[in-house]
Amino acid sequence: MNIAIVGLIFSAFLPIACAWVSGSYKHYTLGGVDNKHPRQQNNLLTGPGARAVAAQQNAWEGFIVYAAAMLALLLGNNPLTMGQAVDDAALAIWIYMLSRVAYVLCYLFNWDIVRSLTFFGSFGSCLYIMFSNL
Repeated sequence: MNIAIVGLIFSAFLPIACAWVSGSYKHYTLGGVDNKHPRQQNNLLTGPGARAVAAQQNAWEGFIVYAAAMLALLLGNNPLTMGQAVDDAALAIWIYMLSRVAYVLCYLFNWDIVRSLTFFGSFGSCLYIMFSNL
């Protein structure tokens, strides 16, 4: 499977994985999930549960940036079938995915400085893809 598509699937499911984590915290700390007022219930979470909600919101934002990078890769001047440009893009996509997983873990464990570094790793890899295809 094409690594760019794997990255899109990964980016689409990462926010949902974060929602599962926050849902488990809702069950544990609040006694269940209020499906009629989930956003109000999110505001009641503290600690890792609240950070899981924030990680989910950021994962949606990251998905938008990654999708834009994939659009730039598709529309760019570099051939998508072979060559160094594809290898560089594949490496940047792997960096993006690993950075996003590390970002969520850092959010959950409240490692704020490392979390910021992993954010710049994922965002920077998307920028690299966009600007390398001008």
